[in-house]
Amino acid sequence: MPENKRRVNHKESEILVPTDDNSVLAPVDGEYLPLTQVNDKTFSQKLVGDGFAIEPVTGDVFAPVSGKVISVFPTKHAITLESENGVQILLHMGIDTVDLGGKGFTVLVKDGQDIAAGDPLAKMDLQTIKDAGKQTTVLVLFPDYQKGFNVKNTATEVSHGNLMIELNK
Repeated sequence: MPENKRRVNHKESEILVPTDDNSVLAPVDGEYLPLTQVNDKTFSQKLVGDGFAIEPVTGDVFAPVSGKVISVFPTKHAITLESENGVQILLHMGIDTVDLGGKGFTVLVKDGQDIAAGDPLAKMDLQTIKDAGKQTTVLVLFPDYQKGFNVKNTATEVSHGNLMIELNK
């Protein structure tokens, strides 16, 4: 394995993949969606930033990178992270789920907390979210990152911890 790579092996998520500071992993199990296919113009037109989405099949949400929790939104539907190399990542859980005021979400981290790729971040009650008429799509967005990225995994079905993209340096 190259020197700049390390293996993330987190006991809760059983991740074991080569990763480095520019790797972004799938935060959930489910169906990969390019951002342009997300059923919301704000996200599909990349108005919040570029990234990717996954339609989850379970409600467990894991850290896509190692770094730090910058903020947990009061409505629990989104978490801002900063990767080890300083890239800000918005992990957005569901579409229009801000309207739920936190209902259907259990956040397992707090502002300022250090995280490793694969750490549990949150739990989504997918049925509660769907019953409220909201979509459960999980988005990984890069609001301020201008260098772009390379998609490494376009498989339809992905598991949390799968390498999804490599950020350009």
